[in-house]
Amino acid sequence: MSEVKRPENPRIFDVIWLSCKQLIKRLPFWIRPNFWFVLLSLPLVTMPGAYAALNATVAAGLRDPGESQVKVRKVFKDAFFKHLGKSFALGFTNLLIFIMIAFSIYFWVSRSERAQNYVSIIAFYFLAMWFLSQPFLYPILVEKEHYSIPHIYKDALRIVIRNPLVALAVAVTNLFLSVVGLVLLGPILLVVPALVCLISMQTYWLIEHKPIPEWLEPEELQKLLAAEEAKQNAQP
Repeated sequence: MSEVKRPENPRIFDVIWLSCKQLIKRLPFWIRPNFWFVLLSLPLVTMPGAYAALNATVAAGLRDPGESQVKVRKVFKDAFFKHLGKSFALGFTNLLIFIMIAFSIYFWVSRSERAQNYVSIIAFYFLAMWFLSQPFLYPILVEKEHYSIPHIYKDALRIVIRNPLVALAVAVTNLFLSVVGLVLLGPILLVVPALVCLISMQTYWLIEHKPIPEWLEPEELQKLLAAEEAKQNAQP
């Protein structure tokens, strides 16, 4: 049997609890990609690429719970350069969308007529959709490498529309963790981004009905590892 018993009907809070336990259980492993993420995020222009690489390394680490195949620095470096261009485009687009929404809200709220103020409701709706889609953008970018930027947003919005409560739970949890990490700074920055990625990636897998390795039986896990190894060997 698998070490962690799979819930009969897994929900988002099962994923969040599982992610916290995984962080503590394999803390030395998660600190390593987190360190590279923090280091490569210092030049802000490379932060999207570093975050994509962190997501990719977290996904690889989750699929290798025994840590027998994943070489953190190599996986992180390969993913960083592989996703650098598209992740930068995604990050820039994401920031641009937020600025446009924020400006739209300010524009309509600052109008003197009450009827015009109500138009801001539409902008607030788009802000909510933007916020709820954040946890899924980079997991989609990493897992669906052939997707274009519009396709990534389309897929993220599909997830949000079909699973609004799940999206709200993971978005609020990630926001809380990120705020705590920024306020406390220090050593906690070596774990918070990895925990956010653990939650986001496994929530994405749960919604898309993909296997969560920690909940697999040993035979199923071996098949998954073999498939991942074959995929890596097939890459140039």
